[in-house]
Amino acid sequence: MGFKKWIVVFENLRSDELFSCEMMRLFPRKPEDQGVFLPIKTYIKDYSFFLKGSPLVNTKSGILSVNLPNADCISVFSEKGFLPGEKITLRTKNLRSDNYDTLEFYPRPIALYDSNGEELACSELFSLSPATYIVHFAYNPKNRLVRINSTSGNEHFNQLLFQEDQFVMYYNPDVLGDNGGFSSLRCTYQNGDTYELTFPWGEEFFPYMIGSK
Repeated sequence: MGFKKWIVVFENLRSDELFSCEMMRLFPRKPEDQGVFLPIKTYIKDYSFFLKGSPLVNTKSGILSVNLPNADCISVFSEKGFLPGEKITLRTKNLRSDNYDTLEFYPRPIALYDSNGEELACSELFSLSPATYIVHFAYNPKNRLVRINSTSGNEHFNQLLFQEDQFVMYYNPDVLGDNGGFSSLRCTYQNGDTYELTFPWGEEFFPYMIGSK
């Protein structure tokens, strides 16, 4: 199975400075690492850093040695091992000062897009147990969301609505008596288009957490 790759570009790094690249996860394998910035190699074994045209030195130690003025640094790593909807924070820190820059993003986004590429909804993993996702719905007055259908195990719910603005929904797919599975959230819009979000929960988190997905 192939995995999607992320390319993160760092711009205008000075040639006379060293930087460390660190990552913070809300759902790390070790509970004591939650909310703590650690070297990126702690979580990603097969990442690589490049300057345009030449590899950086000391990448395995997590130290970026920039040899060209204002050169872009490119970090490449896989989505493997990250949970769907998990938000991570990357931080580059100047080792000779207290200056650092941060970037938040989702290696495995759970999102909906229409045929024009406009984002309709995006989801953030909020809790593992009980599994809870925060679903953010965008608003288009010309094509409102009119129905939400949820299916998780043998549990179903349908909700008719008339969307008047963007809104947020806390979604809990856990099913009493089941150990895990996948739930679906079907979203129907005013023009008749239907899109579906899929959420793992319970035991289905494990393959991601151990790095096999």
